[in-house]
Amino acid sequence: MSIDGSNPYNYDLLLQPDAIRILLLEPATTQEADLHATISIACLGENPLYEAISYTWGEPVFPEALHLSVENPNLDLHIHSKIQITENLASALRQFRRKNENRVLWADAVCINQLDNEEKASQVTLMKRIYKQAAQVLIWLGDNTPEMDSAFQFTEGLAARAKDEFDVKPRSYVIHLVPHKLECDRGHIEELLASTKSSHIHHIYGRPWFSRLWIVQEVALATKAVLCSGKLELDWMTFETAMTLLRESLDTVAGSSILEAVAFSQVWSIIEVKGDYRALNSGHVTYGSVYAQLGIFMQRLRQQDCKDDRDRVYALLGLQTPLFLSLHFKPDYTVTSFEVYTKFAWAHLEAGDVEILLDAGIWWRDISEVNLDQAPIVEYDPNYLPSWAPDLRKPKTPRWLCYRGDNDRFYASTEFLPKIKLSSQNIQTVAIWSAVVGQIRTQVYLEKNFMTQLINFQYIRNSIKMIQDQVEQVLEANKGGYITETLDDALARTLIADGAATTLKPSDVPNLWLLYSKHCLSSDGGVLQKYLQQAAFPPSAQFYSSLNPEEQEAWDFHTYLTRSLFGNTFFITVDGRIGLAPPGSQPGDEIVLIDGCRTPFLMRRLEGTLSVQFQRPYYSIVGPCYLHGVMYGEMCTDEQIEDRWGFTPII
Repeated sequence: MSIDGSNPYNYDLLLQPDAIRILLLEPATTQEADLHATISIACLGENPLYEAISYTWGEPVFPEALHLSVENPNLDLHIHSKIQITENLASALRQFRRKNENRVLWADAVCINQLDNEEKASQVTLMKRIYKQAAQVLIWLGDNTPEMDSAFQFTEGLAARAKDEFDVKPRSYVIHLVPHKLECDRGHIEELLASTKSSHIHHIYGRPWFSRLWIVQEVALATKAVLCSGKLELDWMTFETAMTLLRESLDTVAGSSILEAVAFSQVWSIIEVKGDYRALNSGHVTYGSVYAQLGIFMQRLRQQDCKDDRDRVYALLGLQTPLFLSLHFKPDYTVTSFEVYTKFAWAHLEAGDVEILLDAGIWWRDISEVNLDQAPIVEYDPNYLPSWAPDLRKPKTPRWLCYRGDNDRFYASTEFLPKIKLSSQNIQTVAIWSAVVGQIRTQVYLEKNFMTQLINFQYIRNSIKMIQDQVEQVLEANKGGYITETLDDALARTLIADGAATTLKPSDVPNLWLLYSKHCLSSDGGVLQKYLQQAAFPPSAQFYSSLNPEEQEAWDFHTYLTRSLFGNTFFITVDGRIGLAPPGSQPGDEIVLIDGCRTPFLMRRLEGTLSVQFQRPYYSIVGPCYLHGVMYGEMCTDEQIEDRWGFTPII
């Protein structure tokens, strides 16, 4: 007996913990034929054979139909129904459909009941196994174009050159903790970059697929992945090899650029996460704490898109390594995104992992959303995100702190294990063992449009000279003081945050500062004079080549300074210390050491509040900071602050 109709598909329950649905896509001889398939249930423990599709959902519009057949042998029924799907998924299924035989596929929109939050949560926990066990992951970039045809050919040629001419291996198989430069003739690299600009390769990495957050784990976990555009196919490792060559070429030739630079940076973030996941999972690299490794992934992927902000956490759970598996955090689509972030941070703090505080604080949030007067000290508010929990939403403007780098260079207060008190009555409040070591007196603010000024050498130069003048004036009364080196050395090390997020060592900085002062800050400096004479803004690669070796070192130091100062304000404390503070900081903010943390933190007292339990006012975290003379544990055992230690309530 057969029942034919247009009834929506009725999903059967997945009764086994490792059960998934797989799609048996029926063949068709023409591209335009309707899509027909059968859905069956399989258990991952039985190693079913299937290919997983990775694609973009796009807008929630479902104009296409996938016709499904369901057999019920007990009732001798053959029921026909359908699922409405997006145009992009329909295009992918038509392209992957074979002419003469069935094809077994997995696609989340069809194989997961999107109307069942409980099922969605349980299936998200299986994503790691789903993509890892797939025979291959089919990455659907969309329909083919002449430009994509050309781009695929160019990418294959670029990957061949990477292997034959430059001895470059794909990033996933090489561990580089710092930018890697090519060791070959500079002209050879410039020729390669020029040919890349005239190619259509940006039509590949400019496709929307690369901007999605979910796809990161899908490709990182894949045993084999293939980029698909229409009938064209390109092996992922071939693509990654070509991208690695481009990245290393850009790192080698100062002042070089590439078409669709933002899109390329997103691609490179995906490749880096894939490589780091592979290294972490194999045990070749460790970042120390649970959050240290996941936090790096989250930082690199902040610009990726996802429709549901709760997925900022859930989409990365598949990248758990053996160390992270101890956290036990499960998806829950019945709570708000702020509740997800709060519970996620709570789970880390409960495990004694204070690394998560490095990404917390109001510095990351849009100022219009920060209202500390509304902090729910007494009653729980599901729509309030406490300052100690990272805001993982995509920022409206790029944010970055050089001293929040991926390294463990600093150890301001890591001598002791963290002490944290959590309250089950209000999980939005925590108390952390800490001590106040300073307070901001004055700040030097850079222009709000500093990001657009990064290419302006004169702007950076003038900003640094202004900082120099203010430091000399304010610190005149603190001669000697806590600074054990020359004021110039202390200032240089502070401005560049002791070389954090660079390849520099603190001992390298003083000599480089002398070169920078001579060639950049001085009115007759060689770099300054050549900069004023050149016609191109920003400076071209030819400008860098015109500098002598000493001037090139000075220019390199200038680029380090721009990276360091971006997103920061320079400050001087009440007692004459100097440092770098994140956005959103202000005079009066207190500098605090937290046991177990690599950097000090800026905190802001909530006036008029008092914790009865700890007899201290409540505070909000502004963000991590750099305080010169404190970053290497100099003050964590200082007798002068011994009586300042105690539990600070934070909301």
